[in-house]
Formats: sequence, C-alpha cells, structure tokens
Amino acid sequence: MQSHLSTNESIKGSRCSQPAYKFSALFTWLSLVLLVVTLVSAGNPALAEQIVIPPLFRGNQYPGMSTPFYPGSNSNTGIINHPAYPGTIANPGNISNPAYPGTSNGSGNNGPVYPGTGGNNGYPGNSGNSGNPGYPGNPGTPTTPSNPGAISDYNLYNYGHSKYAAGNFNSAYIYFDQLVKQYPGSQYADDADFWRAKIRAEQKNHQQAIMLFANFLRLWPASDYYAEALYTLAETEKAFGRINYANRNHLFEAAGHFAGYQQRYPQSPKASEALFQAGECFEISGDYSSSRSYYYRVTQIYPYSAAAAKAREKLSGRY
Repeated sequence: MQSHLSTNESIKGSRCSQPAYKFSALFTWLSLVLLVVTLVSAGNPALAEQIVIPPLFRGNQYPGMSTPFYPGSNSNTGIINHPAYPGTIANPGNISNPAYPGTSNGSGNNGPVYPGTGGNNGYPGNSGNSGNPGYPGNPGTPTTPSNPGAISDYNLYNYGHSKYAAGNFNSAYIYFDQLVKQYPGSQYADDADFWRAKIRAEQKNHQQAIMLFANFLRLWPASDYYAEALYTLAETEKAFGRINYANRNHLFEAAGHFAGYQQRYPQSPKASEALFQAGECFEISGDYSSSRSYYYRVTQIYPYSAAAAKAREKLSGRY
C-alpha cells in the first residue's frame, strides 16, 4: 500500500511543477525577443520610436522621460514624428522643419534670413541690392534730394509761399534762398529775393534784413516789389536805429529811405506816411529842426491825410 501511495504522490508532484516550468520558459523566450529588438533598435532611433517606445512608455508622462522628448532636446535628434525645434543645432534646416530665419546654422536650409543680416542679398537692408532698395539710411535706398535745389523754380516758389502762409518762416526762407541761388535768372527770382528779406525783417533780424533789402534794391530796380522793399527797408532801419544810441546812424538812413520813397512814389497811399516817418526818425535822433521841417511838408503836400493830422499835433506839441 505504501508503495502505491508514494508512486501516486510523485506523479501528482510532477504534474504540479509543469505550469511553473512553462511560465519560466515563456518569460525566457520573451526576454530573448526583447533583448534582440533592443539591440537592433539601439542604432535605429526611428525603429525604437515605432516598436519599443510605444508599447512600453506610452503613458502620460512628463516630457523628457522615455516618452518622446521635447523637440530639440539633446536626447532627441529629430526622431521622425518629433522633429527638433527649428534653428537648434540638432536641426540644421530640415526640409519640413526649416531653421528660424537668421540663424547661422543653415546648411541645407534655403529659407530667408532676417532683413539686414548678411548672406541674403534679396532682403532690404543690404547695400548693393538694386532690385530691393535697402531700409532708409542704407546705401541701397533711393533718397529724395537732400536740399530743395533739385526742385524746379516754380515748385520752390510755391513751397516757399506755402510755408510762409503757414507761419513756418525758416522753411520758407530756405526755399526762397535756394531759388535765388539755384535759379538767379528765373522769373520768380526777384519775388523770392524780396520775401527772404521780408522774412528776416518780420523775425526782427534787422541787420540781415537791411543787407538783403539793400541788395534787392540794387539787383531789381524794375521789380514790382521795389516800392514795398524800399519802404520796408526804411521801417527796418528805423526799428534797428532806435534800439540804442550806437545804432543812431540807422535813423538817418531810415529818414533818407522814407523821403526817397515819397519822392519816387508821390501818389502812393503810403507817401504821406513816409514823410511823417522821416520827420519822426530825425526827432528820435534829437534833430528837432529837421523833424519839424518834415512835419510841415506833410501838412503842405498831403493836408487831408491822417499823416498830416499827426504832423499838426507834433508841430503844436500835442502829439
């Protein structure tokens, strides 16, 4: 009996150990398969990405672990489905993922560089690129004339008057001055010459205005502006002469210009006032005898004028 029982138990024991043996053999085979796949994919990142990583590490893990790394990281040199960041060293301008424009590592990447950088003559900002003018200030940029000298005399004339009407006297002076210098024979030259002198007078730049008006009278004796230029010159001389005693001689110059205006244009609406202003210039200078003489002439030549009324008051001592 005992012999029979021992035999049955040994049979049962051998049957119980068979599943463990089968599992151990299966695990061994699986390990060998994985080992082979791992060895093969070690030199092939794409194969590892497609075969090894998906089944083992597809969990929602942080980037940078065994799941696909952030594009451009050192551990991921452009795996097929996860290209590196454009412009990184690991990605020297792949066709489907060009590097950022302007990066120096652009081998194989014909994409444009940033404007103004060297290496791409098609962009503005590079000198010597006639097809695409450079940014303003670069040699390739076509510029407008640096001064209004290249503008026609007619346009200079219009620009000057437009600036003057807008109260921009300095700009107006530049245009008038350029017209006189660039086109001295222009039909607008005397006009521009007069207005640049008048601008200086209105700006109370007396000395320059006196010089410009005197030059105008010398150059343009037949100009339609001659009368106004002569009168304005006299006014400017008077204003400059009364500033201080050192300028006293300009008062005498002013008196002479006022008297000359009346003699040249006796029928002008300003003729009577010109005689009165001449008398006042002598009065300011301290020459009262000459001043009374001019006041008297006003009352005799233009007795019904406003200037004559002022002259009578001067003569009576009531002005």
